[in-house]
Amino acid sequence: SVPMSEDKSCPIQDSLHHRRGNGEGISHSWSISTCAAAEDQQVIDVRKQKRMLSNRESARRSRLRKQLRLNELNAQVAYLKAENGQIQNKLNIASQQYAQITEENYLLKIEAVKLSHEFQGLHYIIAAQSGSAYKTMSIETGNC
Repeated sequence: SVPMSEDKSCPIQDSLHHRRGNGEGISHSWSISTCAAAEDQQVIDVRKQKRMLSNRESARRSRLRKQLRLNELNAQVAYLKAENGQIQNKLNIASQQYAQITEENYLLKIEAVKLSHEFQGLHYIIAAQSGSAYKTMSIETGNC
């Protein structure tokens, strides 16, 4: 309890004094304890109000932090979506290039097989001509 000073009057004691005249019938100790209880209640009420204000301010700061975090996350989402779009574009370009190169490689393999067959054909022709030239030389020289 908060000690009462001599110059302060108790609101409850003043109220009782006005209702009953000059305080007849009220014991002095009762009025002091009632006044002390009233002062205690005032102190409690002041503390409650301070706590309520403190809690409101804390809640306001918490909401502000939450909003800032939400803004950061939204910015991060936007950045990641943009980055994802760029990566997707690069992937599409790479996929198109892969398909083109795969097609070119297929065509080059077909051409390689054709050239290989042509080479074998030319080789047989040369071998056949070389063989007939060898036979021709053998006949002319008399070696059969």
